Amino acid sequence: MAAGTSAMKLIREIKECFAKTSFHIEYANISIIEMKLLSYADVIGDTRRRMNRYVEMDRKQRELYNNIELRFNELHELVVSRLDSKLTGKRIPADAPIFEPARSFRGLVSWTSSNLTGALIELPHYADEQYVHEYIRSQLDKVDVINSSKRTPVKDPASAKERLEKKQRIQRIKQVMASFSNQAAEQDLYLAIHQFLKENLKDYKLKDVFDALHFAEESKLYKPTLLRGEIIYKSQKLSYLIRRKQAVI
Repeated sequence: MAAGTSAMKLIREIKECFAKTSFHIEYANISIIEMKLLSYADVIGDTRRRMNRYVEMDRKQRELYNNIELRFNELHELVVSRLDSKLTGKRIPADAPIFEPARSFRGLVSWTSSNLTGALIELPHYADEQYVHEYIRSQLDKVDVINSSKRTPVKDPASAKERLEKKQRIQRIKQVMASFSNQAAEQDLYLAIHQFLKENLKDYKLKDVFDALHFAEESKLYKPTLLRGEIIYKSQKLSYLIRRKQAVI
């Protein structure tokens, strides 16, 4: 309750006072209290960070909602003001000032069922390749190859033998994962798969976790949390967001 001083600092000062006296039991008790309080620091810090993220997300959602409501009310008022007994000539022109904030979406192609495979962005006819060339020119010293008609064939860096070995390894992972228990993975899916493969897959490597993830049953029910996990295996480290099983409603 002392103004301008943190509780932890006061506890430390009290402990130091007892350390100079013969009250060893009181000193030990206060030391235990201090350690227990310090052990909660990570939990409190994590809770604070999560709350700050939630507050910031809530603020952005409210801003988005308010902006949507504002634009809708402006458009609704404009439409209502144009209504009369006539049913023709009531379209709002595309160059109306109300659409000015949305000019950044100019160039997007209207989506219809008739152009499922069509382009999603409509580039200006005069653009051609000048922007691409200018970007490459500013990034590279030599860009003559872009205008050359010769193209070097793209070769698969992996040989046929390497592709076969990779395919066979995927099959082995699939066979091993057939006996994987989802019950052991409810708290941490990545860690459970890592421990399972380490015991059951020959020549296991840490990156095998990502291939095995596709063969874990009900893996879509495991959702990322805000908690970070870390796996260290054979001088390699995997950092990830812990995925836990969500209850089905």
